Order: sequence, then C-alpha cells, then structure tokens
Amino acid sequence: PRYPLIEPVLERYSTKSRETPELVMKGKAFFAGDDKIKLSGKEYSVLETLYTSKGKTVTNDTLGEILWKDNPDKFSLWAIAQIISRIRRKVAFYFINPKTIKNVRNEGYVLN
Repeated sequence: PRYPLIEPVLERYSTKSRETPELVMKGKAFFAGDDKIKLSGKEYSVLETLYTSKGKTVTNDTLGEILWKDNPDKFSLWAIAQIISRIRRKVAFYFINPKTIKNVRNEGYVLN
C-alpha cells in the first residue's frame, strides 16, 4: 500500500465491507443498526406512518391529515414530497437504500 497509515481509516468508511443496516423502530425512535436517526417531528410522523403500514400504500391524504390535523388548509403535496426527500437523505446517510420509500404516482408512498 502506498499510504499504510490511512488504510484503517479508509476501511472503516468503506461501503464494500459494510453490511446494510435495517431500519428499525424502537419506542419513539428509529435506528439504523445501532445508530439513532435524528428526525424532526413531521419527519418522524411520516416515517412512523409508513413503517406501521409496511408494504401498503399510504395515501397523500392520510399523510396530510397526520401532518396538518389542526390546520388542514396548509395541506400541500409539495410539502409532503419535501419531507419524504429529507427522510430519504437522512436514511441514505446510514447506508440504507433511499429507494425503500417508493412513490406511488398520484396516490402516496410505500415503505418496502
């Protein structure tokens, strides 16, 4: 090796040797392996809803009712898409495939 001192550091951050952790809900938090995923309140609500109905389509209307139950006038498909985007980004940081949350066109989202 050309740089033997940096080799252990590179192995620690290499994706080849890593197993992909599973997304697990324990209590009121989500974990990727042993790491706790930091989520905002709305992100947690959406991910909890998707997690409890794994494999089933959760409609945009359902997500909207959960997110804006006290003020339904603020319902926005764009806002839901942004929340899903942030969840995917945070999940991908822990080496979980962001495509586990799939968009069902004109209906909602599914967590596989």
